[in-house]
Amino acid sequence: MLSSSIQSILIILLFAFCNNCQSQTLDNDYVAIVSADKMNVFYIGLDNPITAGITGIPASQITANIVGCDATITPTEPGKYVVRAKSPGKATMTLSGKNKDGKIITQILEFRVKYYSLNPRPTIGGKNGGKISAGEWKEQRGVATEYHDLDICDGAKVLSFNMTLIQNNDILTCTNKGAKFEGFCYELQQRAKTGSIYHLTNIKVVDFNSRILDFDNLFFEIK
Repeated sequence: MLSSSIQSILIILLFAFCNNCQSQTLDNDYVAIVSADKMNVFYIGLDNPITAGITGIPASQITANIVGCDATITPTEPGKYVVRAKSPGKATMTLSGKNKDGKIITQILEFRVKYYSLNPRPTIGGKNGGKISAGEWKEQRGVATEYHDLDICDGAKVLSFNMTLIQNNDILTCTNKGAKFEGFCYELQQRAKTGSIYHLTNIKVVDFNSRILDFDNLFFEIK
């Protein structure tokens, strides 16, 4: 059996090589650990899932609080939390719990909070253009958004878009409110056949920071 001091040293060394983790020795026997599950910082306007705990103390007996940047922390299950923040800067998280002797172990950890700088991109069926079969195209419900390198984000919303169908010698256009194909745009979408071309323009998106963004030029050719 390894002594408690050797175990603590091994844990500290392990988390020293974890880019997304913060750890600190507590009373030589306890280590506070907070791991940002999807990112290195907390992003404003997003759900930031984290794993937090103190070695040697059951997750169910640990409390977590956060101050700064108008941040909140919500438990989802023992050892799992979601952090949300409203302003940039630094947020301070406090973990506390009782050890086996009834002593309260407390640790304070600091995180950066900032805006996510990249814009979302509009997609249909996970694609931002190209060739698609008529069957697959007709199955699509509308325009979605995604973020590069941020797979947890679902905070961007499509407000409206224009769509043009070029088919044979006809050029038909429509304006759609919301992300889902509706009305005449839905009718045009369902007319898809080999050789049809769909061009989406003026795609208006509101992101999780309440910015209104405008995107153009999604081209799809029905194969």
